[in-house]
Amino acid sequence: MKVKEIMQKKVITCKEDDTLSQVLSKMRQNNIHQVFVVEKGSLKGSIVLNEIIRRNFDPNTKVSGLVTPVPSIRSNANIEEATELLLSSNARAIPVVDDKIVGVVSENDLITTVDKDFDVNEVSNKCQYVLANDNLGEIQNLMVNKNFSRVPVFEKGGIIGIVGTMELANIMEQRGSLRDSGAGYKSRASKDKITIDGSYATTVMRPANVIRKPITSKKVLELLKSNEEVLIINGDIRIITPKD
Repeated sequence: MKVKEIMQKKVITCKEDDTLSQVLSKMRQNNIHQVFVVEKGSLKGSIVLNEIIRRNFDPNTKVSGLVTPVPSIRSNANIEEATELLLSSNARAIPVVDDKIVGVVSENDLITTVDKDFDVNEVSNKCQYVLANDNLGEIQNLMVNKNFSRVPVFEKGGIIGIVGTMELANIMEQRGSLRDSGAGYKSRASKDKITIDGSYATTVMRPANVIRKPITSKKVLELLKSNEEVLIINGDIRIITPKD
């Protein structure tokens, strides 16, 4: 199978003169973790959400100084080549370039081509979790120090949600800085003012995709086609992502 058969033709891009706030808005609106930087039709690199969270940039910063290299692939390449390229990089998606950008292929696109069973326990990883009353500042520090992009939220013997880099980026976009603890953020859901160091995981968490026994690779694959991760409860808490 060729890359052109599974790639998405809609590509979200930005320019080097755009601000980080503009890029964060595009990420939120399109639920993506990378935006490709293009100038005069030429691919310059990408802006990666994890790097934004890790280094806590001012959202008014121009993206020209934040561009990271990104590998590309041609549309007539085999999906096996795309898989190897994605696995060897720190990217969740890679641009498809035939002289110019013609598409993008992501982890989720490649998941749709998997048609064999696998051992879920071997592929998944034991994951660390946070408690419902842990504040967002602690969660940000955990993500930075452990290089996590998401952590489950645990309360009363079960997983009640998950907090990822996108949830923290939403606050950055609205308030100007993840560490602007004196400013308030108006949640679209609750319309309550929150601060990073004074609010809890439950304030911004999203629903978690949780599987309990019986656990099958087929069930995991179906969920991964449209989700960033799947949490597996089987004695302990494990996580599996498309890249796994």
